[in-house]
Amino acid sequence: MNRFQNPLTPEKVLIKAQKFCLYRERSEAEMERKMKEWGVAPLVVDDILDQLIEDRFVSNKRFSEAYTRGKFNIKRWGKIKIRQGLKMHKISEDLIAQAFLQISSDEYVATLEKIIQKKMPESIEEWSSQERYELKGTLFRTAAQKGYESDLIFSVLNQIFKE
Repeated sequence: MNRFQNPLTPEKVLIKAQKFCLYRERSEAEMERKMKEWGVAPLVVDDILDQLIEDRFVSNKRFSEAYTRGKFNIKRWGKIKIRQGLKMHKISEDLIAQAFLQISSDEYVATLEKIIQKKMPESIEEWSSQERYELKGTLFRTAAQKGYESDLIFSVLNQIFKE
């Protein structure tokens, strides 16, 4: 810490943490990590985190729902990739399952179809079976990197390729 800076008292840390939470939803793990970056003592971190939860500045439930909505609607991520992100924030399986209820299965499949269609070439009728096989593999990898389940990807690909 710079000798010209004012030391962070618990009151200042609480105010700083509250302001940090106002920008967007934060997970408990994220707030804990951030306060440790600020150089706050572990006992103070626990007290302030408890206060933030009590004052409803931090909620893992709200965070998991907002994270799921954002990653699905904006980034078009699948459930596998969203689950990994939530696990990195130390979100429980129960909260992850609740957050996934926000995604309708029809919308989920439609989004996967859009991702695959976007990568499809104009016409593949004159393509050889080997070229179609390679294209199918490329499309599968694209969808898998987005975090979609392999059985769902195969189902959509089979519909597109009429197999």
